[in-house]
Amino acid sequence: MTEEQENRKQYLIAGAIFLVASLAILWFVLNLYFDRWGIGGFAPSPYLPYPLMAHSPSENAGYWSWLIDLYLLVGIPIVVVIMGEGFLIMWKYRDRPDLPDPEDKIHEDRVPTSNRGRSSRSLLYVNIFVAILLFSLTAYSLPLNNMLLGTPSDPAGTPTLTVMVEAYQWGWTFQYPNHYNSTDSAVLPLNTQIIFKVYSIDVMHDFAIPALKVKVDAYPGHTNTAWTVIYESGNYTVFCMELCGIGHANMIATIHAMPQAAYAQWYATTRAA
Repeated sequence: MTEEQENRKQYLIAGAIFLVASLAILWFVLNLYFDRWGIGGFAPSPYLPYPLMAHSPSENAGYWSWLIDLYLLVGIPIVVVIMGEGFLIMWKYRDRPDLPDPEDKIHEDRVPTSNRGRSSRSLLYVNIFVAILLFSLTAYSLPLNNMLLGTPSDPAGTPTLTVMVEAYQWGWTFQYPNHYNSTDSAVLPLNTQIIFKVYSIDVMHDFAIPALKVKVDAYPGHTNTAWTVIYESGNYTVFCMELCGIGHANMIATIHAMPQAAYAQWYATTRAA
């Protein structure tokens, strides 16, 4: 067996070992994050709760802030290490008068051969580690995204209010449980699970409250669900995030969030049209 064949054999064995190890780690991560011993499903895992960030205007914003901070916590050290290694290599191998020519110097009349050795194996290990790490973060975010786009099954004693949201060119109509309708303005209580049932009567729109981190498509003939719990009083702007015609830029509404007692007083004055 030649040296080249021996090297190829070693790389095949190393690749097979890393493939098996990666699949084993992937299987464990999927089952841990998705909370079932069998691939599939997107149920949030009770073993890895999603902590709420303090001082967030809504529950959705608190979850997304935690997820962004987690990505930054992992991503910044990786960027620092990679950039630091790049600058170190540039400094170490910079052109100097007393620097001898490298063994793999490029010649005009010779095709360079690949330099497979310790450095290339280290690079392979680092790439596999980073790939597994990034996939783990993606797997962690999938059930959170699914939870925020669905309806939580257990509101944990929090009062619930369902609001129908009708999208049209170019405005929003909000309908409350007593069939009271308001156009381009909605009043909502704090510390209440607000469930938005969103649909369109003409073209495709997108119901979005950026400050509260709420966003869901509005389709004709179909109802989508979004939810939130608002913690801070104030006015929050609703935008359409889907280009829907000439009046798209003016398709804006305002959410007035207020304490539950004040909301109850306001709601008592409303009547169905």
